[in-house]
Amino acid sequence: MEPKNLGLDEELVTNILNAFSNNHFARRTGIVLTSLGPGTLTAQLTVTKDVCNMLGTMHGGATAALADTTMGMCCCTLNSWGITADFNVYYFLPVSENETITSTGKIIRSGKKAIFVECALANGKGQLVAKASGTFFNGGPLNSNL
Repeated sequence: MEPKNLGLDEELVTNILNAFSNNHFARRTGIVLTSLGPGTLTAQLTVTKDVCNMLGTMHGGATAALADTTMGMCCCTLNSWGITADFNVYYFLPVSENETITSTGKIIRSGKKAIFVECALANGKGQLVAKASGTFFNGGPLNSNL
């Protein structure tokens, strides 16, 4: 399923989707992109047993991976490689197996060297399960090599 384009140039969308197709970790964990627009990107993950901890809830590392992927790919909507410099995750609610989590990233500030991004993760009821923020190195245009 192609993500919904919320106003990006079609060539940039193609470049973002090509970049994401090479993110083997994200694809292996089941992360999918659902929408992208200028300075914003939404991804989803349906929680499987593979990303659950011994209590049967989504592992904190899987939550962090979803947030990091969302924020890094959100940088791509500015035609910039987003390389994680640091990020924080705040956990509010547990997530059970078979729930689908929607992760929405938003660029807060973008500069020549760094991009600051925030991310909200919600369950199917719209409840906030986690929030994240991060600073990403600006790795240059997507059509360049890192």
